[in-house]
Amino acid sequence: MADRTREFFELLHKMPVVEAVDEARATTTTTTPGYVGQFHAASTGVVVGARVAMARVKHLSILVRRSSIFEDPAEEIAALIHAINDDLTASGTELNAARRRWLEPNKRSGAECARHCVAMDAQAAREVEETTEAFKHVLKLRSESVKAQTDRKEMFARSSKQEKKVRARVPVFDDGLPRPQHQTQDQMLIPDTTYLDARADAAQDIEAQVQEIGDIFGKLSSLVKQQDEQVERIETNIEQTVADVDRAQSVLLHRLNNMNATTRTVLKCVGIVTATFVFYTVVIA
Repeated sequence: MADRTREFFELLHKMPVVEAVDEARATTTTTTPGYVGQFHAASTGVVVGARVAMARVKHLSILVRRSSIFEDPAEEIAALIHAINDDLTASGTELNAARRRWLEPNKRSGAECARHCVAMDAQAAREVEETTEAFKHVLKLRSESVKAQTDRKEMFARSSKQEKKVRARVPVFDDGLPRPQHQTQDQMLIPDTTYLDARADAAQDIEAQVQEIGDIFGKLSSLVKQQDEQVERIETNIEQTVADVDRAQSVLLHRLNNMNATTRTVLKCVGIVTATFVFYTVVIA
């Protein structure tokens, strides 16, 4: 068996496929305008920044929904809001700069490359707009949550102040005159009510929480009761519908029987008339 490896390599060297591919690549690279690649890179950076901001918006939404009067990561939320605002501002600025520099001067050419750049611009603008809308929604939720927490704190503060006023005691010596040296001993006899006040405030907070939970369960029970009433009404309507269907069926059967009886009577009358006519015809004939 002869070795034809050399002939095979010579045949490969003679084939012009590689040169044709290189020429095609060179023509494609030379025919594509330079602004397309630059605008593509800029719009890609805008999309990446918008998606990073969207991830932060989702994390911010989780923190806002989990925040309460007892646990509120205000510093982390503020840092996320600042970072998202910076990301959206940078993305919008970069997109506007790319439009002014590369898209607007070549937009009216009507070429395929210009249409491709317009499509990339629309996608980047859509990403930024969706992220901005989600960020506005989360900020609205945050403002509502902060307002609710502030209202609850003010309510608890008012109730605790009222309790402190009730528990307050007037000192024994309160005439505005200089106190003798044994005043400190008298003050030491007055018990410190700070701990008791803190316990009372905590008890009031717990009582308010229990009251809120009771209200929630009350609303839940009312909803369950309304659901039971709706189910009962549906069952009643079903029974009425079944009864109406039965009555309609009986009425239809009665009408059908009447129609059958009427048909038989009409046939009898026609038979009698026909027989009479035939009889008179035969007799007269």
